[in-house]
Parts: sequence; structure tokens; C-alpha cells
Amino acid sequence: MAKLLRLNTVIRDGFHNAFTDMQFWKGCFWISYRKGATHMSMDSEAIIACSSDQYRFREVVRLKMTGDVRDPKIIVADPDRLALTICAMPEGAEARMFQQYVCFSDDGVNFDAPIAILPSNQWLWRIIPFGGKFYGVAYSTLTPQTPTTQLFNYRSELMVSDDLVNWSKISQVGQDDMALAETGMYFSPSGELWTVNRRNVKPLTALLAIARPPYTDWEYHELNTNIEAPIIFEHRNSLYVSGRCNNVRDGRVDHPHAEPEGLAIWKLERGQVISILRLPAAGDCSYPGIAKDPAGRLFISYYSQHAYMDGVLPLPLYPEEVRMDHRGVLLKPADIYFGQIELG
Repeated sequence: MAKLLRLNTVIRDGFHNAFTDMQFWKGCFWISYRKGATHMSMDSEAIIACSSDQYRFREVVRLKMTGDVRDPKIIVADPDRLALTICAMPEGAEARMFQQYVCFSDDGVNFDAPIAILPSNQWLWRIIPFGGKFYGVAYSTLTPQTPTTQLFNYRSELMVSDDLVNWSKISQVGQDDMALAETGMYFSPSGELWTVNRRNVKPLTALLAIARPPYTDWEYHELNTNIEAPIIFEHRNSLYVSGRCNNVRDGRVDHPHAEPEGLAIWKLERGQVISILRLPAAGDCSYPGIAKDPAGRLFISYYSQHAYMDGVLPLPLYPEEVRMDHRGVLLKPADIYFGQIELG
């Protein structure tokens, strides 16, 4: 039976902490995330927190780029080197203008100066190593959709690199009208590549794309739910995907929160996903990272506002004039969590 064994709070400081990633490296868990005043704010920074005991995390890295910093991701470049990718939006997230960077560290604490990679407005949302190379699906902004959808369209392309700095295109994933964005990736031992792709146009259901080398011909499977910020992982010879879910769209109308967003883990099969676990998460939430320790135990990182929405914690007592963001939305903090999970 799938279950959450325990859950620890990594950071709870009144800020909006979000968009996690995680690796196990040199005997420690390393969690990256974004810290800012709100979900979209120009004061944001990329943070890395580290733990050697799986309970207490210490902030060890704080990086600021010009503008709104988004989705820092950790990559184990080799056994003795970490890489951190950061996307920065110099005019703010609503402008949809971005530049991606990568920086490197030999100890996980001291990073080299960030290096700009890819043309502007091209975003390698997640990067994974396979066969001595690095792969990622980059999405780039196209024209906006119609005013009724108020969503942006994207083109997604599979990219490859030898050094995480210089990238080349292999093929396009999906069609432009699919508006595919955030992508989870998994390579089988035989080299078959599976991607789960967030879709940014209605009906918002995720797309599973599968290709074999040389990754130029794709087969597509419509999945039966939306999955945002997907991450694919293998555990005990089965494939799983985790990401943001929509409880109402999935028929779970009994959730106690004012908003439908949550965090789920699905078993991933060729052509379908099967929901097996819902985690404590609500409001602005999800963006999980997955890692295992040397014993093969499975851990997840993510962010959530459920402690404030459930009334476990009060909202900070800010003056009313600073409790609203520039869109007039009430500011709610978001916390980072680290949990151990069992999938049976």
C-alpha cells in the first residue's frame, strides 16, 4: 500500500518558498527551491538546503539573478560536481521573457558564476543524464492563446548536451497546438525515452510521449488527468510520476480546501496513469523532487500552503496594504516539505 511515512518541514519563514528539486549526493540530501515575497516577485532568490540526517536542513546556498528567479534545478554532473540551472525573468514572470543559466560546484556550497545557456525564451525545465550525455525538453514561448483561455502557447523540443552549457536540438516533442510545457523524463535501460508533458491548453490533460533512439519519432498517449510539474521515477521495477493534480477535475470533490490544487503520485503505464497516493498539499503547491538514499528508501520534496489554509497556522499579521500582491491577491506564505514515502 502506498503511504506517506513521515513529513518534515524544511523551511517555514513567512515567505513564498516554492518549486523544489532534490538530489542525494555525497551522503546528503540537497533541496533547491525559490524564495520570494509571492509566487511571482522580483525579490526572489534560488536557495539550496542540505541535510545529512534526513530531518534537519540547513541553508547553504543563496543565489540572486536580475529579475524574478524561477525553478532552480539540481543536476549531479558527475560524482564530484553539482550543477544548478536557474531561469531568470528580468522583467518579471508576467512578461514571459526569460533566460536560463547554469553554474557548477565541487562541494555543493560554492558555485561558479552562472553561465547563460540557450537563446532567450527557451527553457530547459528539467535535465537528466543518460549514457554520458545530458538531455532536457526545452519549451519556448509562441504567441498567446485566445483571450478566452488566457494561456500561453509553447513549442517543446528535445535537446542534448555533453557539458550542460552547449545544447543542440534532436526533435520536436508534440505539435505547437499541444502547448506542451514542463516535462518529466525517464530513460529505460534499453534507451527508450518516456516524457510526461504538462499541457497548457484545454482540456489541460497531460501527454505521454515515447521514443526510441535516435529520438526523432514519437508515439503519443493522452493521459486521463492533468499533471503539472511532472517528475518520472522508477521504484522497484515500476514507473511512477508525481506532480500537481486537480482534485475537482479528478472527481475528488470531498477535499477540504478552498482551492482544488493538490499533489499526487500516479503509477505510470504505457497509455495511462493510475492515482495511488495524495499527499498533504493545497493552494499554491506541488513541484516535487524525488531522491533515494543508499538503502533505496524513497523521499519527496515539495511546497504547499495547506498549513495556512487548514488553519493550523495563522497568516502572518502584515499590515493590510502589504498583504495583497500587485494583482490584489492575498499573500499566503508557502512552506517546503521533505517526506519519506512507501509505494508498496
